Amino acid sequence: MDDATQPNALRIQKSTIAGAAALMMVMILLSRVSGLIRQLVISHLFGVTWQTGAYVSAFNIPDFIYFLISGGALATGFVPVFTEYLTQGREEQARRTFRAMGTALSAVLLVVISLCWVLAYQLVWLTVPGYRAPDRRQELELTVALTRILLPCQFFFVLGSLFAGTLNSLRYFFYPMLQPIIYNLGIISGGVISHILGGGVEGLAWGALGGVFVGAF
Repeated sequence: MDDATQPNALRIQKSTIAGAAALMMVMILLSRVSGLIRQLVISHLFGVTWQTGAYVSAFNIPDFIYFLISGGALATGFVPVFTEYLTQGREEQARRTFRAMGTALSAVLLVVISLCWVLAYQLVWLTVPGYRAPDRRQELELTVALTRILLPCQFFFVLGSLFAGTLNSLRYFFYPMLQPIIYNLGIISGGVISHILGGGVEGLAWGALGGVFVGAF
């Protein structure tokens, strides 16, 4: 590259970086706004009751699965290796790494989620001590039911994170930033539909499952 073209290339690079930064700021803002609307909708439709308490408690085990599997495998393993292969021009190895990681994560998630689904009652009993009292059995059973609805979310959450990390490495930032917005909209839609049909907080859990499924792919 000669001296005459260097300033233009630098201006284009700076413009691209500035555009990506602006897009990320807008998407983060939209994500925060949709999250706030989600909380307002839940409070307005269902209030602060033992049912909403069960809904919140039902995230304990699924969130732990996501933190345990996605946080370690993707942050410290896949993304740096995938990015290094891309920067070295080794696209085929990058693709093979992506396929191998996707297959391994899928297998592990299916096993872990299946075990947690079967043992949901015992796990909720262990992780939420307040529900062990005989007079709170109804809360325990609702939390178990909601936990079983939310557990499959982690399959799509983790694979969605894999796709998001891949797209970020390829410098496609829009769709990964759209995922949490779609997730929040899913919960809002599920809650509203459930309320209209006379249902309960189960609609929020089904909405979360639908939102993460759409957002992941």
